[in-house]
Amino acid sequence: MKYILTISFLIASITIKAQLFDVDTLLFNGSVDKRINIVILGDGYTESQMPNFINDGKTAVDYMFKTSPYQEYKNYFNVFIIKVPSIETGVTHPATATDVTEPAFPKATINSYFGSTFDYGNIHRLVVPTKVSAITTVLANNFPVYDHVLVVANTTQYGGSGGAYATYTVNTSALEIAMHEIGHSFSGLADEYYAGDIYARETYNMTKETSTSLVRWKNWLGINNVGIFPHTGTGNAALWYKPHQNCKMQSLGNPYCAVCKERIVERIHGLINPINGYSPSNVSPIVNNGNTLTFTTDLLKPSPNTLKTTWLLNNTVFATKVDALNIGSNNLIAGSNKLNFRVVDTTTLSKDEAHKTAHIYNVLWTIDKTASTSTYQLDNEVKVTVSPNPTSDLVAIDFSLLKPTVVNISIYNQQGKVVKTVLNSKKNEGRHNEIIDVSHLASNLYFIQIRVDNQVITDKIQIIR
Repeated sequence: MKYILTISFLIASITIKAQLFDVDTLLFNGSVDKRINIVILGDGYTESQMPNFINDGKTAVDYMFKTSPYQEYKNYFNVFIIKVPSIETGVTHPATATDVTEPAFPKATINSYFGSTFDYGNIHRLVVPTKVSAITTVLANNFPVYDHVLVVANTTQYGGSGGAYATYTVNTSALEIAMHEIGHSFSGLADEYYAGDIYARETYNMTKETSTSLVRWKNWLGINNVGIFPHTGTGNAALWYKPHQNCKMQSLGNPYCAVCKERIVERIHGLINPINGYSPSNVSPIVNNGNTLTFTTDLLKPSPNTLKTTWLLNNTVFATKVDALNIGSNNLIAGSNKLNFRVVDTTTLSKDEAHKTAHIYNVLWTIDKTASTSTYQLDNEVKVTVSPNPTSDLVAIDFSLLKPTVVNISIYNQQGKVVKTVLNSKKNEGRHNEIIDVSHLASNLYFIQIRVDNQVITDKIQIIR
C-alpha cells in the first residue's frame, strides 16, 4: 500500500510516496522505547515466498535466544520482521571472486529488492546487500526505531557478512552464520580466524598487546580457557592475538568465548536501562503529611536474575534485594528527603572493570515532609482537567479553586527538566482556563505539573506531529 505525503512550497506542490510493507512481530517483551529492537529483512524472497521468509525469521529468533548470552537477556529484546518482496528469487553471483575457482556455482544476476550479492570485496562467501539506500528507506518508512538489522539472503549457498547489517544466507549452517555475523554487527567483535590485513584492528577480542597485565581481557586470563593466542599465519597475521581458540567468532558450532560474551552483555547494557518503570512519578517532590508512601519498580530481569537492588534514604542504605518499598513518616526527616533506588547487574558474564560504574541505574525521588497538615491545603480542593490529549499544538488546562492562592503550572520532559513554565501567579477562587501553545515541543511524552500551595497534581500529555 502507499502513504502519500503532500508538501506545498508557495504555489508548487510535490508528492512523496512512502512505500509501506507489512510488519509482523516475532518477539515482543515491551514498549519499543524500552527494549532493544531487532528488525529482520529478507532479500530474494518473492511475494509467494513470504511464508518461507517468516518461517526463516522465526527459526533465527528462536536460535538466537537459545544462545548465551542472548538467552539470559531475552527479556531485553523485541524482534520485528518486515515483509519486502523481491521480483526474483535468490542472490546475485557475479562469479568474479579470486579466492575460489569461480564459478563455485552458476553465475546469476538477480533482481532483488536490496541487491544482495556474493563475491563482495573479491571474497566469494562475503554476501552483502548493496542497495543501502533501499534498506534505510524501508526502515525509515516502516520501523524507524530499530537498534539492529538482520538481513536474510534467500539462497542455500554458504555466505554472510557483518557490516552495518548482519547478513546471512539460508545455508544448512544458516543459524550459526547468523550468530557469527551478529557478533560483528551488534557487538563490534572481530573474527578470531585471521580474515585478512584489511580487517585486523584493535578491538574487544583482537589485539597486538601480549602483556598479561595490559591486555584488555586480562581479567579473564586462565578462566574458561581464555589466554593470549596468536593468529595463525605469517606477516601481519603473526602480530595479532585473540582470547580463545574455539570461539564462535572463529568457527561455527562453538559457543561465544567468555570475552565475546562479556562484550555482548556490555553492549546490551549500553542500549537499554533495566529499570522499565517506577511509581510514583519523580518529576516533582512528593509531599508527606504523616502517611506511608509506597514506591514500586518494574525491572527487566535477566534469567537467572542477576540484578542487585539497593534503596538509599538520605544517602544511607535503607533496604536491599527488593523491588518495592514502604516509607513511613517516622523514617523521614523534617524538610527535604532524597530516596534513591539503585540497580546494577552482578552477572558473572562480565568482568569489565568499568561495568559497576558505567552501568549503574538510578531513580531519585524527593520527599518533602511537612511539620503539620495545612488546613488551607485541605480546604482548597483543586479540580483539574487537561485536554485534548494527545495534542499537536494547543492544550487547555481547566482548574477550579475554592480560595485565592498562587498557582504554578509547568511542563517537564521525561528527564525532569522544565521545558515550559505556563503560569506562576496568584489566582482568585473560581474556575480558570489556561490555553497553552505546545507547537514548539517535539513529539514525545511530557508531564504537566500543577502546584497549588503544598498540593501537586501531575498529568501526562502526549504531543504528536
